[in-house]
Amino acid sequence: MAKKGRPTEYTPELAAKIVERIASGDSLRKICRSVDMPHESTVRLWATQDRNGFYTQYTRAREAQMDSLAEDLLEIADDDKNDVNRARLRVDTRKWLMSKIAPKRFGDRVAKEISGPNGGPVRFDVSGMTDEQLAALETALGGIAIAAGEDAGDHQG
Repeated sequence: MAKKGRPTEYTPELAAKIVERIASGDSLRKICRSVDMPHESTVRLWATQDRNGFYTQYTRAREAQMDSLAEDLLEIADDDKNDVNRARLRVDTRKWLMSKIAPKRFGDRVAKEISGPNGGPVRFDVSGMTDEQLAALETALGGIAIAAGEDAGDHQG
């Protein structure tokens, strides 16, 4: 007698179907709603346990899924149904998801600026450093002048 219910055993064929659908843009939740698919938690377990290399397949599929979502953004933007609020929600949701799943590719770029007090230059007090320490610092900085009230080359006693 054949088993009834959802599959729970990992098979390469089942894994291939899942990652193919993820790569084409389907969510894992949507895929796992099908009765011929395992429960979502089962698939996540396969990934975390790296069953037969499933983690790598799953990760690559998620990367491809982000490309699919990016293409969705174009289709949504080009849609001429004039449902602007709905389109904005769909675009914003996809952009948010993409920025969380693939932040290096789709996240906001954050520029960090380091400055001293009141936005001024960063200053270091080198007055207590030995000649050897100053020479090492100058070498590490690639010859950048050390501002300590003296010329960079004039730090000998």
